[in-house]
Amino acid sequence: MGSMIVLGTASNGGKSTLVTALMRIYRRRGYRVCPFKSQNMALNSGIIDGKEMARAQIVQAEAAQIAPDVRMNPILLKPVAPGTSQVIVNGRVAGRFSTRAYYAKKAAFFKAALRSLESLREEYDIVIAEGAGSASEINLKSVDIVNMGLAKAADMDALLVADIDRGGMFGAVAGTHLLFDREERRRLKGIVVNKFRGDVSILMPGLETLEEITKTPVLGVIPYGDFTIEAEDSLSESLAEIRSGAVDVAVLRLPYMTDFTDFAPFYRHPDVSLRYIDGLRNFRAPDLLILPGTLRPYGDLKWLKESGLYAAVLKYAATGGKLVAVAEGKDLLGKYVKGDGASGGLEGFDLWNENAAHDASNADAVVATFDRHGAFEDEGITESLLATLRAQKGISQKESLSDYAAYKESQYEKLADLVESSVDMAAIDRILGI
Repeated sequence: MGSMIVLGTASNGGKSTLVTALMRIYRRRGYRVCPFKSQNMALNSGIIDGKEMARAQIVQAEAAQIAPDVRMNPILLKPVAPGTSQVIVNGRVAGRFSTRAYYAKKAAFFKAALRSLESLREEYDIVIAEGAGSASEINLKSVDIVNMGLAKAADMDALLVADIDRGGMFGAVAGTHLLFDREERRRLKGIVVNKFRGDVSILMPGLETLEEITKTPVLGVIPYGDFTIEAEDSLSESLAEIRSGAVDVAVLRLPYMTDFTDFAPFYRHPDVSLRYIDGLRNFRAPDLLILPGTLRPYGDLKWLKESGLYAAVLKYAATGGKLVAVAEGKDLLGKYVKGDGASGGLEGFDLWNENAAHDASNADAVVATFDRHGAFEDEGITESLLATLRAQKGISQKESLSDYAAYKESQYEKLADLVESSVDMAAIDRILGI
Protein backbone atom coordinates (compact mmCIF):
# COMPACT_ATOMS: atom_id res chain seq x y z
CA MET A 1 0.00 0.00 0.00
CA GLY A 2 2.70 2.50 0.97
CA SER A 3 6.18 3.06 2.33
CA MET A 4 8.42 5.91 3.43
CA ILE A 5 11.68 6.53 5.26
CA VAL A 6 12.36 8.47 8.48
CA LEU A 7 15.68 10.31 8.28
CA GLY A 8 17.53 12.34 10.90
CA THR A 9 19.83 15.30 11.18
CA ALA A 10 22.07 13.36 13.59
CA SER A 11 22.42 10.15 15.58
CA ASN A 12 20.14 9.69 18.59
CA GLY A 13 17.74 12.33 17.31
CA GLY A 14 14.55 10.31 17.45
CA LYS A 15 14.41 8.26 14.24
CA SER A 16 14.01 4.91 15.98
CA THR A 17 11.50 6.29 18.45
CA LEU A 18 9.37 7.92 15.76
CA VAL A 19 9.33 4.73 13.69
CA THR A 20 8.36 2.78 16.81
CA ALA A 21 5.50 5.19 17.47
CA LEU A 22 4.27 4.96 13.87
CA MET A 23 4.33 1.17 14.09
CA ARG A 24 1.90 1.24 16.99
CA ILE A 25 -0.25 4.08 15.60
CA TYR A 26 -0.90 2.31 12.30
CA ARG A 27 -1.30 -1.08 13.98
CA ARG A 28 -4.02 0.40 16.18
CA ARG A 29 -5.76 1.54 13.00
CA GLY A 30 -5.81 -2.02 11.75
CA TYR A 31 -2.97 -1.90 9.23
CA ARG A 32 -0.30 -4.57 8.87
CA VAL A 33 2.75 -2.40 9.34
CA CYS A 34 6.42 -3.35 9.31
CA PRO A 35 9.76 -1.64 10.15
CA PHE A 36 12.87 -1.74 7.97
CA LYS A 37 16.47 -0.59 8.29
CA SER A 38 18.73 -1.63 5.45
CA GLN A 39 21.98 -1.24 7.39
CA ASN A 40 22.41 -0.85 11.12
CA MET A 41 25.70 -0.38 12.94
CA ALA A 42 25.14 -1.51 16.51
CA LEU A 43 26.38 -3.93 19.13
CA ASN A 44 22.85 -4.19 20.48
CA SER A 45 21.31 -7.19 18.75
CA GLY A 46 19.03 -10.15 19.27
CA ILE A 47 18.72 -13.70 17.98
CA ILE A 48 15.52 -14.56 16.11
CA ASP A 49 15.12 -18.19 15.01
CA GLY A 50 18.88 -18.63 15.17
CA LYS A 51 19.56 -15.48 13.13
CA GLU A 52 20.86 -12.13 14.36
CA MET A 53 19.36 -8.68 13.83
CA ALA A 54 19.50 -5.25 15.44
CA ARG A 55 17.57 -4.83 18.66
CA ALA A 56 15.99 -1.59 17.39
CA GLN A 57 14.03 -3.41 14.70
CA ILE A 58 13.01 -6.10 17.19
CA VAL A 59 11.52 -3.34 19.36
CA GLN A 60 9.77 -1.78 16.36
CA ALA A 61 8.33 -5.15 15.40
CA GLU A 62 7.01 -5.56 18.95
CA ALA A 63 5.33 -2.16 18.65
CA ALA A 64 3.77 -3.31 15.37
CA GLN A 65 2.65 -6.53 17.11
CA ILE A 66 4.36 -8.74 14.54
CA ALA A 67 7.12 -11.32 14.83
CA PRO A 68 10.63 -9.90 14.30
CA ASP A 69 12.17 -11.01 11.00
CA VAL A 70 15.80 -10.57 9.89
CA ARG A 71 14.52 -9.07 6.64
CA MET A 72 13.66 -6.00 8.71
CA ASN A 73 17.40 -5.45 9.24
CA PRO A 74 19.21 -7.30 6.45
CA ILE A 75 22.65 -5.78 7.12
CA LEU A 76 24.03 -5.51 10.65
CA LEU A 77 27.52 -4.14 11.31
CA LYS A 78 29.05 -4.92 14.69
CA PRO A 79 32.32 -3.03 15.35
CA VAL A 80 35.04 -5.38 16.59
CA ALA A 81 38.07 -3.07 16.30
CA PRO A 82 38.83 0.41 14.96
CA GLY A 83 38.00 0.32 11.25
CA THR A 84 36.78 -3.30 11.35
CA SER A 85 33.28 -4.71 11.73
CA GLN A 86 31.66 -8.10 11.83
CA VAL A 87 29.17 -8.04 8.94
CA ILE A 88 25.91 -9.94 9.32
CA VAL A 89 23.73 -10.33 6.23
CA ASN A 90 20.20 -11.71 6.55
CA GLY A 91 21.00 -12.89 10.05
CA ARG A 92 24.18 -14.80 9.17
CA VAL A 93 27.80 -13.78 9.73
CA ALA A 94 29.40 -12.89 6.39
CA GLY A 95 32.81 -12.23 7.95
CA ARG A 96 34.94 -9.45 9.36
CA PHE A 97 35.60 -6.56 6.99
CA SER A 98 37.71 -3.44 7.05
CA THR A 99 35.87 -0.31 5.96
CA ARG A 100 37.41 -0.47 2.47
CA ALA A 101 36.72 -4.18 2.10
CA TYR A 102 33.11 -3.64 3.11
CA TYR A 103 32.67 -0.82 0.61
CA ALA A 104 34.03 -3.10 -2.11
CA LYS A 105 31.17 -5.57 -1.45
CA LYS A 106 28.55 -3.03 -0.50
CA ALA A 107 26.71 -3.17 -3.84
CA ALA A 108 26.07 -6.89 -3.43
CA PHE A 109 24.94 -6.41 0.16
CA PHE A 110 22.62 -3.59 -0.92
CA LYS A 111 20.97 -5.84 -3.51
CA ALA A 112 20.24 -8.34 -0.75
CA ALA A 113 18.77 -5.56 1.38
CA LEU A 114 16.53 -4.35 -1.45
CA ARG A 115 15.26 -7.90 -1.99
CA SER A 116 14.33 -8.04 1.69
CA LEU A 117 12.52 -4.72 1.43
CA GLU A 118 10.55 -5.78 -1.63
CA SER A 119 9.46 -9.02 -0.01
CA LEU A 120 8.24 -7.08 3.05
CA ARG A 121 6.35 -4.65 0.83
CA GLU A 122 4.52 -7.59 -0.70
CA GLU A 123 3.48 -8.92 2.72
CA TYR A 124 2.57 -5.74 4.61
CA ASP A 125 0.23 -2.80 4.04
CA ILE A 126 2.81 -0.28 5.22
CA VAL A 127 6.60 -0.43 5.50
CA ILE A 128 8.37 2.41 7.31
CA ALA A 129 12.13 2.49 6.91
CA GLU A 130 14.61 4.15 9.24
CA GLY A 131 17.75 5.95 8.16
CA ALA A 132 21.04 6.02 10.05
CA GLY A 133 22.91 8.86 11.72
CA SER A 134 22.82 12.06 9.71
CA ALA A 135 21.11 12.04 6.33
CA SER A 136 23.53 14.63 4.93
CA GLU A 137 26.93 12.92 5.16
CA ILE A 138 28.07 14.11 1.73
CA ASN A 139 31.41 12.32 2.05
CA LEU A 140 29.49 9.02 2.09
CA LYS A 141 26.93 9.87 -0.57
CA SER A 142 28.39 7.55 -3.20
CA VAL A 143 28.11 4.57 -0.84
CA ASP A 144 24.87 5.50 0.95
CA ILE A 145 22.50 2.54 1.18
CA VAL A 146 20.53 3.54 4.27
CA ASN A 147 19.44 7.19 3.95
CA MET A 148 18.53 9.02 0.75
CA GLY A 149 20.43 6.35 -1.18
CA LEU A 150 17.80 3.86 -0.04
CA ALA A 151 14.97 6.32 -0.65
CA LYS A 152 16.06 6.73 -4.27
CA ALA A 153 16.67 3.04 -4.91
CA ALA A 154 13.35 2.03 -3.37
CA ASP A 155 11.36 5.06 -4.54
CA MET A 156 10.34 6.29 -1.08
CA ASP A 157 9.51 9.76 0.19
CA ALA A 158 11.00 10.93 3.47
CA LEU A 159 10.40 12.61 6.81
CA LEU A 160 13.26 14.42 8.55
CA VAL A 161 13.34 14.34 12.36
CA ALA A 162 15.50 16.68 14.43
CA ASP A 163 16.19 16.78 18.18
CA ILE A 164 15.70 20.29 19.57
CA ASP A 165 16.70 19.32 23.11
CA ARG A 166 20.41 19.22 22.25
CA GLY A 167 20.34 22.65 20.59
CA GLY A 168 21.07 23.74 17.03
CA MET A 169 17.93 22.23 15.54
CA PHE A 170 17.20 25.02 13.08
CA GLY A 171 20.71 25.02 11.68
CA ALA A 172 20.76 21.23 11.52
CA VAL A 173 17.55 21.05 9.49
CA ALA A 174 18.46 23.94 7.18
CA GLY A 175 21.97 22.55 6.70
CA THR A 176 20.70 19.06 5.96
CA HIS A 177 18.29 20.46 3.38
CA LEU A 178 21.06 22.55 1.82
CA LEU A 179 23.20 19.44 1.31
CA PHE A 180 20.40 17.46 -0.33
CA ASP A 181 20.41 17.35 -4.12
CA ARG A 182 17.33 18.29 -6.16
CA GLU A 183 15.80 14.82 -6.14
CA GLU A 184 16.40 14.42 -2.40
CA ARG A 185 14.68 17.73 -1.70
CA ARG A 186 11.76 16.58 -3.81
CA ARG A 187 11.48 13.40 -1.76
CA LEU A 188 11.52 15.27 1.57
CA LYS A 189 7.84 15.72 2.46
CA GLY A 190 7.94 16.84 6.06
CA ILE A 191 9.95 17.86 9.12
CA VAL A 192 9.29 16.67 12.67
CA VAL A 193 10.81 18.38 15.71
CA ASN A 194 11.52 16.05 18.61
CA LYS A 195 12.05 16.41 22.38
CA PHE A 196 10.72 19.94 22.85
CA ARG A 197 10.30 21.32 26.36
CA GLY A 198 8.10 24.34 27.00
CA ASP A 199 5.54 26.45 25.17
CA VAL A 200 5.43 25.43 21.51
CA SER A 201 4.13 28.87 20.49
CA ILE A 202 7.61 30.24 21.18
CA LEU A 203 8.89 28.05 18.35
CA MET A 204 6.40 29.18 15.73
CA PRO A 205 8.33 32.14 14.23
CA GLY A 206 11.37 29.93 13.78
CA LEU A 207 9.36 27.08 12.32
CA GLU A 208 7.71 29.41 9.83
CA THR A 209 11.12 30.67 8.71
CA LEU A 210 12.37 27.10 8.47
CA GLU A 211 9.48 26.20 6.21
CA GLU A 212 10.29 29.18 3.99
CA ILE A 213 13.96 28.17 3.76
CA THR A 214 13.34 24.49 3.07
CA LYS A 215 10.01 24.76 1.23
CA THR A 216 9.01 21.80 3.42
CA PRO A 217 6.20 21.74 6.00
CA VAL A 218 6.85 21.13 9.68
CA LEU A 219 4.41 18.33 10.49
CA GLY A 220 4.71 18.38 14.24
CA VAL A 221 6.57 19.16 17.43
CA ILE A 222 6.83 16.18 19.77
CA PRO A 223 7.19 17.13 23.44
CA TYR A 224 9.75 15.51 25.68
CA GLY A 225 7.89 12.43 26.86
CA ASP A 226 7.94 10.34 30.02
CA PHE A 227 8.16 6.81 28.67
CA THR A 228 10.70 4.01 28.56
CA ILE A 229 11.43 2.55 25.13
CA GLU A 230 14.57 0.55 24.50
CA ALA A 231 16.99 2.83 22.63
CA GLU A 232 18.87 1.75 19.52
CA ASP A 233 22.50 2.63 20.11
CA SER A 234 22.61 5.20 22.85
CA LEU A 235 23.24 5.14 26.56
CA SER A 236 21.78 8.56 27.21
CA GLU A 237 21.39 7.77 30.90
CA SER A 238 24.99 6.59 31.23
CA LEU A 239 26.12 9.32 33.60
CA ALA A 240 22.84 9.75 35.46
CA GLU A 241 23.22 10.75 39.08
CA ILE A 242 22.19 8.29 41.76
CA ARG A 243 18.78 9.09 43.20
CA SER A 244 18.84 9.60 46.94
CA GLY A 245 17.91 6.44 48.83
CA ALA A 246 17.60 4.33 45.70
CA VAL A 247 19.26 1.00 45.00
CA ASP A 248 22.35 1.85 42.94
CA VAL A 249 22.73 -0.60 40.05
CA ALA A 250 25.74 0.10 37.83
CA VAL A 251 26.87 -1.51 34.57
CA LEU A 252 30.45 -1.38 33.35
CA ARG A 253 30.31 0.55 30.06
CA LEU A 254 32.73 -1.63 28.11
CA PRO A 255 33.93 -0.38 24.70
CA TYR A 256 32.59 -3.52 22.96
CA MET A 257 29.57 -3.98 25.20
CA THR A 258 26.64 -5.73 23.56
CA ASP A 259 22.92 -5.86 24.33
CA PHE A 260 22.74 -2.92 26.72
CA THR A 261 18.96 -3.28 26.56
CA ASP A 262 19.48 -6.29 28.82
CA PHE A 263 19.24 -3.77 31.65
CA ALA A 264 16.16 -1.82 30.52
CA PRO A 265 13.90 -3.76 32.95
CA PHE A 266 15.59 -1.96 35.86
CA TYR A 267 14.23 1.39 34.65
CA ARG A 268 10.69 0.46 35.59
CA HIS A 269 11.56 0.14 39.28
CA PRO A 270 11.11 3.56 40.95
CA ASP A 271 13.50 2.71 43.77
CA VAL A 272 16.37 1.74 41.43
CA SER A 273 18.94 4.03 39.83
CA LEU A 274 20.54 2.42 36.78
CA ARG A 275 23.77 4.00 35.60
CA TYR A 276 26.81 3.15 33.49
CA ILE A 277 30.42 3.33 34.64
CA ASP A 278 32.93 4.46 32.04
CA GLY A 279 35.83 5.42 34.31
CA LEU A 280 37.09 5.72 37.86
CA ARG A 281 35.46 9.13 38.23
CA ASN A 282 31.97 7.62 38.40
CA PHE A 283 32.68 4.21 39.95
CA ARG A 284 31.40 5.19 43.42
CA ALA A 285 30.97 1.62 44.80
CA PRO A 286 27.44 0.70 43.62
CA ASP A 287 25.09 -1.64 45.46
CA LEU A 288 25.29 -3.99 42.46
CA LEU A 289 27.88 -4.02 39.69
CA ILE A 290 27.08 -5.77 36.40
CA LEU A 291 29.58 -6.97 33.81
CA PRO A 292 27.66 -7.03 30.51
CA GLY A 293 28.07 -9.11 27.40
CA THR A 294 30.92 -8.14 25.10
CA LEU A 295 31.90 -8.87 21.52
CA ARG A 296 35.62 -8.72 22.48
CA PRO A 297 36.31 -9.98 26.02
CA TYR A 298 40.06 -9.57 25.53
CA GLY A 299 39.81 -6.00 24.24
CA ASP A 300 37.46 -4.98 27.03
CA LEU A 301 39.58 -6.62 29.72
CA LYS A 302 42.61 -4.76 28.38
CA TRP A 303 40.65 -1.50 28.57
CA LEU A 304 39.57 -2.25 32.14
CA LYS A 305 43.18 -2.71 33.16
CA GLU A 306 44.40 0.39 31.35
CA SER A 307 41.61 2.56 32.78
CA GLY A 308 42.19 1.47 36.37
CA LEU A 309 38.73 -0.08 36.62
CA TYR A 310 40.17 -3.59 36.85
CA ALA A 311 41.83 -2.76 40.17
CA ALA A 312 38.72 -0.90 41.34
CA VAL A 313 36.50 -3.92 40.64
CA LEU A 314 38.86 -6.25 42.50
CA LYS A 315 38.86 -3.93 45.51
CA TYR A 316 35.08 -3.65 45.31
CA ALA A 317 34.69 -7.45 45.30
CA ALA A 318 37.17 -7.86 48.16
CA THR A 319 35.18 -5.48 50.35
CA GLY A 320 31.85 -7.27 49.94
CA GLY A 321 30.62 -5.78 46.70
CA LYS A 322 28.05 -7.69 44.69
CA LEU A 323 28.78 -8.55 41.07
CA VAL A 324 26.64 -10.05 38.34
CA ALA A 325 27.90 -11.03 34.90
CA VAL A 326 25.86 -11.56 31.75
CA ALA A 327 26.88 -13.76 28.81
CA GLU A 328 30.51 -13.05 27.82
CA GLY A 329 30.85 -10.81 30.85
CA LYS A 330 31.37 -13.94 32.90
CA ASP A 331 34.49 -14.73 30.85
CA LEU A 332 36.10 -11.65 32.37
CA LEU A 333 35.52 -13.08 35.85
CA GLY A 334 37.58 -16.19 35.11
CA LYS A 335 41.30 -16.78 35.53
CA TYR A 336 42.36 -16.05 31.96
CA VAL A 337 40.99 -14.45 28.80
CA LYS A 338 42.43 -15.48 25.45
CA GLY A 339 43.84 -12.80 23.17
CA ASP A 340 42.61 -11.73 19.76
CA GLY A 341 44.53 -13.47 17.00
CA ALA A 342 48.25 -13.21 17.68
CA SER A 343 47.71 -11.21 20.87
CA GLY A 344 48.63 -12.93 24.11
CA GLY A 345 45.96 -13.45 26.73
CA LEU A 346 45.36 -11.57 29.95
CA GLU A 347 44.68 -12.60 33.51
CA GLY A 348 41.02 -12.19 34.36
CA PHE A 349 39.45 -11.22 37.67
CA ASP A 350 39.65 -14.83 38.93
CA LEU A 351 36.39 -14.45 40.84
CA TRP A 352 34.32 -17.19 39.19
CA ASN A 353 34.71 -20.54 37.48
CA GLU A 354 32.48 -22.87 35.48
CA ASN A 355 32.09 -25.28 38.39
CA ALA A 356 30.44 -22.66 40.61
CA ALA A 357 26.67 -22.26 40.74
CA HIS A 358 25.63 -19.32 38.62
CA ASP A 359 21.90 -18.77 38.62
CA ALA A 360 19.42 -16.49 40.34
CA SER A 361 19.60 -18.55 43.54
CA ASN A 362 23.15 -17.31 43.90
CA ALA A 363 22.03 -13.68 43.93
CA ASP A 364 23.07 -13.23 47.58
CA ALA A 365 26.68 -14.27 46.81
CA VAL A 366 29.47 -11.96 45.75
CA VAL A 367 29.14 -13.15 42.15
CA ALA A 368 26.15 -14.38 40.14
CA THR A 369 26.15 -14.91 36.38
CA PHE A 370 23.59 -15.48 33.64
CA ASP A 371 24.45 -17.30 30.44
CA ARG A 372 21.71 -15.71 28.38
CA HIS A 373 20.81 -12.19 27.36
CA GLY A 374 17.43 -10.91 28.47
CA ALA A 375 17.58 -12.60 31.88
CA PHE A 376 16.34 -9.48 33.69
CA GLU A 377 13.10 -9.53 31.70
CA ASP A 378 12.24 -12.44 34.01
CA GLU A 379 10.67 -10.58 36.91
CA GLY A 380 11.53 -13.42 39.29
CA ILE A 381 15.25 -12.98 38.61
CA THR A 382 15.15 -9.20 38.85
CA GLU A 383 13.05 -9.15 42.02
CA SER A 384 15.30 -11.72 43.66
CA LEU A 385 18.32 -9.51 43.09
CA LEU A 386 16.56 -6.33 44.14
CA ALA A 387 15.06 -7.88 47.28
CA THR A 388 18.57 -8.69 48.52
CA LEU A 389 19.81 -5.19 47.72
CA ARG A 390 16.80 -3.51 49.32
CA ALA A 391 17.31 -5.50 52.50
CA GLN A 392 20.97 -4.53 52.52
CA LYS A 393 20.01 -0.83 52.33
CA GLY A 394 17.03 -1.10 54.67
CA ILE A 395 14.54 -0.21 51.94
CA SER A 396 11.07 -1.70 52.31
CA GLN A 397 9.81 -4.11 49.67
CA LYS A 398 7.91 -2.39 46.89
CA GLU A 399 4.59 -3.68 45.63
CA SER A 400 4.72 -6.13 42.78
CA LEU A 401 4.83 -4.71 39.28
CA SER A 402 3.14 -6.03 36.18
CA ASP A 403 5.19 -8.39 34.04
CA TYR A 404 7.76 -6.82 31.74
CA ALA A 405 5.90 -7.65 28.53
CA ALA A 406 2.81 -5.82 29.81
CA TYR A 407 4.97 -2.92 30.90
CA LYS A 408 6.51 -2.60 27.43
CA GLU A 409 3.05 -2.66 25.88
CA SER A 410 1.98 0.23 28.10
CA GLN A 411 5.04 2.21 27.02
CA TYR A 412 4.34 1.64 23.32
CA GLU A 413 0.80 2.88 23.89
CA LYS A 414 2.02 5.94 25.77
CA LEU A 415 4.52 6.77 23.02
CA ALA A 416 1.91 6.31 20.29
CA ASP A 417 -0.54 8.58 22.11
CA LEU A 418 2.11 11.29 22.45
CA VAL A 419 3.14 11.22 18.80
CA GLU A 420 -0.39 10.89 17.44
CA SER A 421 -1.47 13.99 19.37
CA SER A 422 1.60 16.00 18.31
CA VAL A 423 2.08 15.20 14.62
CA ASP A 424 -0.10 15.84 11.56
CA MET A 425 -0.98 12.21 10.93
CA ALA A 426 -3.19 13.12 7.97
CA ALA A 427 -0.09 14.47 6.23
CA ILE A 428 1.81 11.26 6.98
CA ASP A 429 -1.15 9.28 5.64
CA ARG A 430 -0.80 11.20 2.38
CA ILE A 431 2.93 10.48 2.21
CA LEU A 432 2.10 6.78 2.55
CA GLY A 433 -0.74 7.01 0.07
CA ILE A 434 -3.43 5.83 2.47
